[in-house]
Amino acid sequence: MAQPVLHVVRLMNTDMTHYDEHFAAHIAWATEHANAGEFLFAGSLFENRQAGGMIVARTESRAALDRILRDDPFLVHGVAVHEVMSFNVSLGCNAHTLG
Repeated sequence: MAQPVLHVVRLMNTDMTHYDEHFAAHIAWATEHANAGEFLFAGSLFENRQAGGMIVARTESRAALDRILRDDPFLVHGVAVHEVMSFNVSLGCNAHTLG
């Protein structure tokens, strides 16, 4: 069985002056992909609002993830940038259910 590939996405806020006006659209976008099973976990970082957030995503490919991320209202409007790290799941609680 092939090892599942997950992606850790770090959202880093870059323009807090427009954050509030795009926040609701960003949450709707994230909720849509969580409901579709593409985002396993998503949330803001604890440090402070300006720190950004994290997403753990599972998609068919990195290209599929990139298509999803480019529609993030925060990215579209220059509020945040994304940093993506992909990894193969080999150990962990319920790792076998991700394949």
